[in-house]
Amino acid sequence: MGATFVAGLSASLLALALVAWLLLRFLKIFVARRAFSLPITWRQGLANLYRPGNHAAAVLVSLGIGVMFTLTIYLIQKSLLSEVAGAAPPNAPNVFIINVTERERAGLDQILQSQPGLPKDEKARPRLTPLVSARITAIDGAKPDRESLRGFNRRLLSARQVTWAERQPDDVSVRAGQWWPENAAEPLLSVDEDAAAALGVKPGSLLRWEVTGRQFDVRVAAIHRVRSVSPGGVPDFYFNRKALEGAPVQWLGTARIAPANVPRLQREVFAKYPTVTVVNVADVLAIVQDVVDQVSLVVRFIAAFAILAGAIILASTVAGSRFRRVREAAVLKTIGARRRRLVGIFSVEFLVLGLAAGLMGSALATGFTRLLLVRLLDAEFRFDPLPNFLTVVLTAALAVGAGWLASLRVLDQKPLEVLREE
Repeated sequence: MGATFVAGLSASLLALALVAWLLLRFLKIFVARRAFSLPITWRQGLANLYRPGNHAAAVLVSLGIGVMFTLTIYLIQKSLLSEVAGAAPPNAPNVFIINVTERERAGLDQILQSQPGLPKDEKARPRLTPLVSARITAIDGAKPDRESLRGFNRRLLSARQVTWAERQPDDVSVRAGQWWPENAAEPLLSVDEDAAAALGVKPGSLLRWEVTGRQFDVRVAAIHRVRSVSPGGVPDFYFNRKALEGAPVQWLGTARIAPANVPRLQREVFAKYPTVTVVNVADVLAIVQDVVDQVSLVVRFIAAFAILAGAIILASTVAGSRFRRVREAAVLKTIGARRRRLVGIFSVEFLVLGLAAGLMGSALATGFTRLLLVRLLDAEFRFDPLPNFLTVVLTAALAVGAGWLASLRVLDQKPLEVLREE
């Protein structure tokens, strides 16, 4: 990733430098060929971009890099948060209850169902999910090869919590095979498509499982994909009730409760079932969001220095060419140009610089965002015109402001004083 970043930054610098050179060459040819068809304000303002001593190319590169960094960070953050929010199921749980045994299940369910402000949708109401600790010992009669599984996939052969579901969950789509009917007499199993690819199983495969020393075979009935994300994780395996019949069960409670009512639930559960733990994910998510916001703020603050550097280079360029600008203003005043005309000429120069830097930076930011989201983060990319448009406008405003900040006194010089020094 470090090499990718360095390569991307180098490519951006080269691309910006090339575009800046081509733009200045184009403007020079364009102004020369259309000299008498352009308004004098635009003709003079565009000509100022390639006057001797004007470092327009350096300004375009530095401002463009700053715009690219800042906009890329914003677009990636916005895209990822939008994708997570879009994938999260409605009324996703923000409270998890663990260490629930069969003895506490009925009473805890009554406590959960009696909480105020619960969603009316039956699918979003509090529920208790059965969990059984199990591990795979054989696939189609052969011992699984742990060495063939790399990285995160090695978890598939460790003891893990599995669950059963008679009905197909709403956020689960079957990719191969078919879901079992309710109360099926045969032990059946559905495997997540990523886990199935890692283990090399398909519908009809036979998996041997071990639960507390007891081994049993389960046939794969379906390969599924979960279309949502959840703070509690996504199961890799769904069994039917028959497959896990008689296994020791713990229950996981999930609920979506107003954050203000969570402390009351915690006190009520602790008073009746001291060994049961209520995890308030709403507080955890708030802490995580706060950390992400702080990191994002720091990165944006650093990226803002790149934009500030571009503005400083622009102001330095204007200040460095002050004598030429004073002489140019004196000559134009002598031949009848008014102050408003001079303001227009210089404003066109600064405006074109800002617009060009904003457009180039926005284009590069969009390209980098698409590359990072699709190739590295496995997320979906959607072009959002509003942030790009606002970035171009703000960059143009920044360039005009920085340019005028460094050239205000140019218009105050008297033509006679300047010409006497020639």
